[in-house]
Amino acid sequence: TLQDKPSQNYVLYGFGYHFLFHAPTQQPFAHEKKQFFIPGMLFFLCSHFVLIGIFLGMRNEIFGAGIHFILASVIVGTLTLISSFFPKWMDYGHKKVPVIIYAYTVGMCGGCGLDLLLENIGGNIGYIMLGFGAFIFMISDCILCLKYFKVNKKKWHPPLVTTTYYIALYLISMFYLYI
Repeated sequence: TLQDKPSQNYVLYGFGYHFLFHAPTQQPFAHEKKQFFIPGMLFFLCSHFVLIGIFLGMRNEIFGAGIHFILASVIVGTLTLISSFFPKWMDYGHKKVPVIIYAYTVGMCGGCGLDLLLENIGGNIGYIMLGFGAFIFMISDCILCLKYFKVNKKKWHPPLVTTTYYIALYLISMFYLYI
């Protein structure tokens, strides 16, 4: 039962939040309507904080403290920060500060997934799927950044964002079947 597995409760709360708040904001965010960009980003940011909370809650139950969630945050956030100084490559415009904050948060979320993944190699397949899902979610958001802010946009950005996003959600969803 769910009461016997607190980690399932954490993920269940995260999915509830995702479907109530995160998914409905994806449409205006995905269609690049300028007036919804910052509100959409705030909902996505809150969703990542919920996922980070879930992973940190699971940390006590399942795996020990790892450095990857901090390392991934520093790498993704710092690369975004550095790229903001090269407007011929990435143009964040007036969204520079929120995008950089978002990048550090996304990196932390993906790093938590990486911690979970590395702690469970050869272990429970459900936790491995959850870790891969969170890490791929980070990759999806990094590609999303390229889609919105790269000066020379590529045709493959939108389909790759969608593909990685749904693969991540699938893996996170399938976690329940294997723990």
